[in-house]
Amino acid sequence: MKNVILVFFYLYLNFNAQLSYAQTSNLALDVCDSTLTTNVTCSASSVKVYAANSYTASFMPPVQAKDNISKLVLTYSIKLYNPADATIPIDYSNQNWGVRFVDTNNGSPQDYYLSNKSNDNVTVEVNDTGMRTVNNVYVGTIIVTLYFTDASINNKLPAKVQNLIDTSNNALGIIPIYSSSVNNSLKFSWQADKGAMLYPPTMSVTSADSAIVVNLAAPTNLAAADSTSTNLTKTTDNTFSGYVLLYWLDRDANGVATGCKANPGGWTFYLNPVSINNAAQNTTSTCTYTPYNISMLGGGTSSALGCTTTSTLLPFDSTLTSSFTNLTADTAAVPLTSNPTLFASDSTGTPVGCYYAVYIPSTQSSWSKGNLTNGEIYGVMAWALNNGYDTNAQISFPKYSLAHTPIYYVSPVNIPLASTDKTPNLPKTETDCFVVTAASSDVNSKSVFYWRIIRDEYLTPLGLTSFYYSKAQKWAAWLNDHPKLKPATNFILEYTGKSIYYTSGFIKKSAEQVKSTYHKLMSLIFPEASAQELTDEKKNTVETFKQPDYDIFIIGGVLSPTEDKKLYDKYYSTQQTMLFELGGNQLFWLGNLGLSVGALGRYLTNSSSGSVTTNTGVSQEYTRSIYSLSGEIIVGLRYRHPSFLYIQPGVFGGIGYLRLREEAKTGTSPQSSDGSNLSSGVTVWSPIYEVGANLDISLSSIFAVNPWELGLYLNDILLRSSVSYNLNPSTAISTSGVFIQAGFVFLLK
Repeated sequence: MKNVILVFFYLYLNFNAQLSYAQTSNLALDVCDSTLTTNVTCSASSVKVYAANSYTASFMPPVQAKDNISKLVLTYSIKLYNPADATIPIDYSNQNWGVRFVDTNNGSPQDYYLSNKSNDNVTVEVNDTGMRTVNNVYVGTIIVTLYFTDASINNKLPAKVQNLIDTSNNALGIIPIYSSSVNNSLKFSWQADKGAMLYPPTMSVTSADSAIVVNLAAPTNLAAADSTSTNLTKTTDNTFSGYVLLYWLDRDANGVATGCKANPGGWTFYLNPVSINNAAQNTTSTCTYTPYNISMLGGGTSSALGCTTTSTLLPFDSTLTSSFTNLTADTAAVPLTSNPTLFASDSTGTPVGCYYAVYIPSTQSSWSKGNLTNGEIYGVMAWALNNGYDTNAQISFPKYSLAHTPIYYVSPVNIPLASTDKTPNLPKTETDCFVVTAASSDVNSKSVFYWRIIRDEYLTPLGLTSFYYSKAQKWAAWLNDHPKLKPATNFILEYTGKSIYYTSGFIKKSAEQVKSTYHKLMSLIFPEASAQELTDEKKNTVETFKQPDYDIFIIGGVLSPTEDKKLYDKYYSTQQTMLFELGGNQLFWLGNLGLSVGALGRYLTNSSSGSVTTNTGVSQEYTRSIYSLSGEIIVGLRYRHPSFLYIQPGVFGGIGYLRLREEAKTGTSPQSSDGSNLSSGVTVWSPIYEVGANLDISLSSIFAVNPWELGLYLNDILLRSSVSYNLNPSTAISTSGVFIQAGFVFLLK
């Protein structure tokens, strides 16, 4: 009877489960719909190929990749729903996502998904963090990764997949699947690109101090051209790979024509071979220079190079937009080189012509050129590149877009600093000398955040900061000379800093918890002894009054400048100069009078914004910042009496060294391809002197907290207010002035 009841109970649950959840066999797949919810992203389908022993994604068509592949990353966007009854919740599991490989006729499919137990020794990984659910519909982006590293496969596509490759077109069909749910109309192709991109990239230019910055974005439409017979047709199976950027000097800071402007006939271009009967890239076009004029206001309005040729250009077919109905010599002109990825990353990569060329990979969204003369005017333009593939030679090569960006003009500009206003001959540097900042190329990066805290809380009190600063300039300069090492260095610094940051916090909390637990256990095990101990400690507190041996303080405040007040008012009047300091002392007592000897580290910062007009007539916005790091040896006197515990006055003096940095940035931090950096500023080192007084108020006395309640080592917690005068005889803007501060002091036994 018991078994019968269990069987009926199982059938009841199973029946209800079928009623309550839509099974995978009843589900349908469709195209992604971003209108269903506001936080969904519908990404374009893409194929990333990782060759054996490679950690860098690339694009290789199936024939090229089939015998040399470690993993395949497939991205697609999709909608999963129950077409019969949308009110029934879906029994969703990311184990059911996968891909189906098919031939051109959708026959002989080969499926790979997590819940499949026979995946041909292929490891499947699914990332569905891009999926969202709304009203029982799942919508978003799925990333499926297939690993071909099993010994039996040996970095090859499985034979069942290789047999599906269409060798005539070098193509392999891929269909998204969710278990047994398939929609053949969602198929996309993994195959070679067939031609140049039709559309140019998007570009903007920014002026910086002694530098120019170019921001780039891929074409919004990645359609490619396919040369067939005498017409160009549009295809959509294209993969974006990067940019080729040209820049040239138009006129010097005095307005004198130079470079390309002085040699307008020095422009030599090829016509894009995709536009010329699919012929080899061997037709040279002569181009007329388009000079800058002030009406262009920094963003060149002319998109014409003025190229001419006798070659017959091919018209696009009627499927293309009207703006590309016919090619012109100008839109089809590309820099004179057979392989644009071989351009050097700076001005040494000069092709034939009076311009310079730079190759910028798709992983980089901006490029900057530093060490320029303020006031010069530069012209800039760019092309997009795809990942072309030669089926016969089985090699990849990029192809230029059939249109380039307009010609933009930009001028490096002198951004004023308070420090150079004070001392005009102070030299400016293109980059700060922090190693972590140099590695990340961003003063606001995560790695800089973690290491600033480590420096302030651990390195400075240990006296290691001065050693670091004595070496940092050389280390940072070396890193800037080896930009390829920056990503790896930044990765190591970010995650080691993050580990130290969180580990130290965990240790602190754990130590506090252990102390608290120890006291509780002792009071439970020896209640009478603990009571007696507390009574004795009360007695000792009142009668003998044991003085602390050490203190640690954390204080913040503001600077009221004196020596350079006019400069602060002029450049930084909109915001207070904030400061933060951390330090500690050892205490020596003679009765109620104590001598303190210790050290502190201080961080001071302020910022302001402004604008300046460039030589191209553009008003350039920028942010100006000042920050200093200093370390001091401090000596002080304080008074502490048992009958007057809640108020403890003191005086102190200090001497140390300061590193001050003032810089200006235009709001972006490009990963510069030539090692230059957007930020420019002044860095100085200077001695500092400080005298002041402080008044400490015991929080333990005010809140009637007994010493034994603070733990084993903590004697008292004080609220400190202090006023001090800081003298900084710096050639740059100084931090001389009155510091008004408040914070906490922890007295230790």
